[in-house]
Amino acid sequence: GRFAKLTFIASANKGKAGNADSYQVSFARYGNFVAFTSTATNLSGGDRDPGEDVYVRGFRKGSKLHFKTRLVSARGGRRGNGPSSHPAINEYGQFVAYQTQASNLLPGDNNRAQDIVEADLIAHRNLWVSRSIDGPANGASADPTITGGGEFVLFNSNATNLRPSRDIRFTRNGVQNMMLWNKPTKHVSVESRDHGNEYLTGASENPSTSLRGNYV
Repeated sequence: GRFAKLTFIASANKGKAGNADSYQVSFARYGNFVAFTSTATNLSGGDRDPGEDVYVRGFRKGSKLHFKTRLVSARGGRRGNGPSSHPAINEYGQFVAYQTQASNLLPGDNNRAQDIVEADLIAHRNLWVSRSIDGPANGASADPTITGGGEFVLFNSNATNLRPSRDIRFTRNGVQNMMLWNKPTKHVSVESRDHGNEYLTGASENPSTSLRGNYV
């Protein structure tokens, strides 16, 4: 039979091992990119702080494998000023959704709550997921998962002001809800509803989605 080749993921661009823990791995569907959380300080030139950060390790095939490690939880080359973790990468490795307590990764981030970000690694920009028509989320959001094309992100949230229009009432049911961010419309809606489309009375968590986002 054929033997699999083991590859060291949590390492710097020159192959040096990370100097602290790495975990929370998310693989792109085609296997050429891996997102993970790490407290290492030697994986990227933009990170010298021991706090949690999100990275992507990618490779391309030629005569041999060429690897590159990139700091994702950053803006303009500057790492987040708070911990970032729980990455979810889409199937081609262009988009990474993650949760962050940093306040310098998104413009105007002054809500003092953990937010959800979608990083576009090609366009070099961060999109604010946990935000809707009423502004940034007024409560903590966590545990994102992303569809194959990166057009939808599911996440947990304790916020009450995430809604797609002002015709929809606030989610003041007193529990954590499951939210869906629609990138084309920039709308956020509550997915955790009962058969009568009412908000639930118990908390919802740990989202998972089909590749296209038609099932959650």
